[in-house]
Amino acid sequence: MTLRYLVYALFGFALGCSASDSSTNENQVKERVFDAQIEAVDKANALEQQILDEAAKQRQAIEDQGG
Repeated sequence: MTLRYLVYALFGFALGCSASDSSTNENQVKERVFDAQIEAVDKANALEQQILDEAAKQRQAIEDQGG
């Protein structure tokens, strides 16, 4: 009976000390989490630039009409 627990404990330690690197998995998860926010900020910046360009065109058209 105690041999079974010893085998389970050794197996658990072996899994805990496996060669897989969990830091790369954490970095990939962080990248995926922030991708959505980065994409949203990029879209907002593009939209802001488009609005500023249109406002400049409208201002220029008003000045051209003598206003």
